[in-house]
Amino acid sequence: MTNATAILAAIFLSACSWTFVTGPGTEKDPEPGPCTTSLAIPIVDGVLASATVIGGVIYFRNYSHDDHEYWSNRDIAEAALVLTLAITASGLARAAVHGVKTAHSCREDGPRLRALARQRKRERQQLRRFDAIDGGRR
Repeated sequence: MTNATAILAAIFLSACSWTFVTGPGTEKDPEPGPCTTSLAIPIVDGVLASATVIGGVIYFRNYSHDDHEYWSNRDIAEAALVLTLAITASGLARAAVHGVKTAHSCREDGPRLRALARQRKRERQQLRRFDAIDGGRR
């Protein structure tokens, strides 16, 4: 696997918390779909963010040299690499934080919202029964 392929794979397989971590419903719409309580995906995003930072530090400690006073093509490429690593690491870290917050809100608010959804469903059923008995006259 070439370096470019590895970088592209890391970009496309990362920040999964944005896509795969779902939270609970809201007060207005308390009937949530499946709610993610696992922290596995946010942990993967956090590990990838850390690995991006550590890999960048190792690269620049071992391969970056300041033995000249002008900007060469290598210096420009290294500056672009620093910017890319910083953006990637911050995106991964933000995805990990989003995933952790969403999973925790699912753990905390999920049971309350499911109970609220059951209560509203019972109320709708009672109204339907009342309408059936009343014949819709109000």
